[in-house]
Amino acid sequence: MDHETTTTVKNPFSQIAMIVFALVSLAHFLRLVLGWGIAFNGLPLPTWVSLVVCLLAAGLSFGLFRELRK
Repeated sequence: MDHETTTTVKNPFSQIAMIVFALVSLAHFLRLVLGWGIAFNGLPLPTWVSLVVCLLAAGLSFGLFRELRK
């Protein structure tokens, strides 16, 4: 078999992490858009926390995506 024509999965952990970060980002984006409330230990979390987490998780997911494309 020719090595150039075979498709192999590089870094399956990185692919899983990319998907998890994308889902976290999506969940926080939906919270921002739909106005869902989140309470942690009985205290409501402000929406700016979701904005920060959404951007951070999206950035990590995109970084992993770019890494896997190399």
